[in-house]
Amino acid sequence: MMKMTNLNKMNKKFKTLNDFVGTHFIYTYENGWEYEWYCKNDYTVDYRIHRGMVK
Repeated sequence: MMKMTNLNKMNKKFKTLNDFVGTHFIYTYENGWEYEWYCKNDYTVDYRIHRGMVK
């Protein structure tokens, strides 16, 4: 089992979709896998895999 390293503490509260739009985070597992996620608008997100499994 992999553990996710919490590098960026997210203190943002999400009450509506508008609060979530613009959210961007990168998370890194202890084994070095790194993934990035960005909410562009109410129907589009970007997801990138920098290092790790692609499935």
